[in-house]
Amino acid sequence: MISTKDFLSRKILPNTRLIIEPNIIGTKIFLDYTNGSLNKIFKRMIEIDLSFFKNKCNLPIKLPININLSVVGILYKNKLPSIDFIQEKDIPKPSYSFCAFHIFNTKLNHFSSLQSLKSLGFEVPESFHTKNNVNEVDIYIELINQKKIFIRYPNSGIVLKINSRKFQSQISKNSMNINHWTFKVLI
Repeated sequence: MISTKDFLSRKILPNTRLIIEPNIIGTKIFLDYTNGSLNKIFKRMIEIDLSFFKNKCNLPIKLPININLSVVGILYKNKLPSIDFIQEKDIPKPSYSFCAFHIFNTKLNHFSSLQSLKSLGFEVPESFHTKNNVNEVDIYIELINQKKIFIRYPNSGIVLKINSRKFQSQISKNSMNINHWTFKVLI
């Protein structure tokens, strides 16, 4: 397994812009919109019944524009508030949220993709921007260990993502792994 230092020093150029996001614990799902309406949901290439998500999740059913769009993100269980003396009947039922992080078949860089998703009504992950710098990445790892960032999401670390769409394409062409432009740092 490659280390963070090796990824940053050997795989990417020194001034490459990175996006740092939480590695959200949940289920990766794919959404297919046709003419702006949610048409299909997939998990591991298996279609999921849309009715399961009605009123149980923050998935946009209808987008504000009529386009065909494929989106990927994480379906995660919302954290319950930690209250000491709560009655069992008062404990809210677990609810789920969907956090979108990628639009397929686009030429947008990662940051622009996140902004587009947000403008379409999707929840997107909290993120930070940095340049390829091992020391700065180490600071973010320490902040997540201290629970000072990404506390909204159940997470197991951070994901470093190359922001340049051109560089992402070059890396993907030279690799069998379609997401070779991302790197997970688990804690």
